Amino acid sequence: MTGNLTVRTTWDGKQADVAVRYTDTERWFALAGSPVPCHSEQDSRQLHQAVVEAVRAGGGAAVPQPTQLGGWL
Repeated sequence: MTGNLTVRTTWDGKQADVAVRYTDTERWFALAGSPVPCHSEQDSRQLHQAVVEAVRAGGGAAVPQPTQLGGWL
């Protein structure tokens, strides 16, 4: 996906689900690697920011795994 995208991260206390959509559309697409283990709200925020940066960089962004973000497990 390319263009103007929106990233959504939802956290249920155990894992985070990450999806993207074209801004101003209805349909969400799960990002490759989602869901990912995520044990705190702070971790979910860190994950969300990492995904936003990966999407901005382009090139087939996927959800970073915990070890890529400092091993938060």
